[in-house]
Amino acid sequence: MWLIALRNLFGEKGRLIITIGGVAFAVMLILVLLGLYVGWERQMTKFLGNISADIWVGQAGSGDMSHRSSILPANLARELESKSYIKQTSMFIGRQVGVKISGVEKSLFILGSDGAKFITPYRLERGSGQPQKGEIVVDEVFINKNNLVLGDSITVAGKSLKIVGIASGGNIMTSSYTLVSEEDARDILGLNNAVNYFLLRSDDPTDAVTKLEKDFPQLKIIPRQKFLDNNAAIVKDNFLPIIGVLTLIAFAVGIAVIGLTIFTAVIEKSREYGVLKAIGYGNGQLFGIALIQALIAGVLGFALGYALTPLVAMLAKIFEPSFIYDLGARETSIVFVATILMSIFASFLPLRRLLKIDPAQVFKA
Repeated sequence: MWLIALRNLFGEKGRLIITIGGVAFAVMLILVLLGLYVGWERQMTKFLGNISADIWVGQAGSGDMSHRSSILPANLARELESKSYIKQTSMFIGRQVGVKISGVEKSLFILGSDGAKFITPYRLERGSGQPQKGEIVVDEVFINKNNLVLGDSITVAGKSLKIVGIASGGNIMTSSYTLVSEEDARDILGLNNAVNYFLLRSDDPTDAVTKLEKDFPQLKIIPRQKFLDNNAAIVKDNFLPIIGVLTLIAFAVGIAVIGLTIFTAVIEKSREYGVLKAIGYGNGQLFGIALIQALIAGVLGFALGYALTPLVAMLAKIFEPSFIYDLGARETSIVFVATILMSIFASFLPLRRLLKIDPAQVFKA
């Protein structure tokens, strides 16, 4: 069966190239979509995950940076610090604001620095990561998209701020985390005697959460991982359904490409299949030949698609700096299994034709 399948598949090299190319395109689309989804899911929590707080304390009803706001009185810090189960506290002051770059409205998430007590850039690429009054640390995606360089100034809420640092890991789709001094953050955001969240450290975070919920029932007490999950949920809520539909389309394209190739080969070689039936090959063996062809085409298409995907992702990032591709062995394995399933489904397309082949037709004039 293997020899027959290989001869049928490689006998028409032009058709084989088109088939492998079609499967590679479908695989590449699925890999890029998954890589984009995984990349953004991780990206949404890179900066926040770098904030070394065990517990986030916010206003009742809050819980993430995208959907719900939180405003708390700054003097609440003294009450939190007085608890024996709290080791250290800091303040999170930040909100998304609009800025104009070359006359075009842009968005930045302005965040007050706490002097590296809890808050630091995810990764500092150039310059300083601790802005002083009148200074700002900006994410590299925002820098690249707006043709800015270290030392340039941008105006936020009428306040001119000099770019003293360029960081990475702070881009969050529609905005990016940007560090300024606490004084500048309070002026820009109008939070003179308020904060958005309190950041807490504890030797026993689980026990501290329980005690905080008892001592401060009017507040929202959020463990670190829960807060990160809440912020990553925006990707799952908004991206996952779209990516799911596009992945199904790519899956269907792969099935169609492989299936049509095998189906065409069966039609062209009906006489040969008839001879095989006449000499004793059963329908199951004939289907096995079609299945082997489909699997080989699928594996070759996967290999080509997998090899080309990083190149496509690199080119996409050149044209769009905010493009993110991040794929691990787990996701790649899932796509490989999907390609095998794609090939198996495709092999059923010519099944009816195989079953209808009459060996007696071989001996007719």
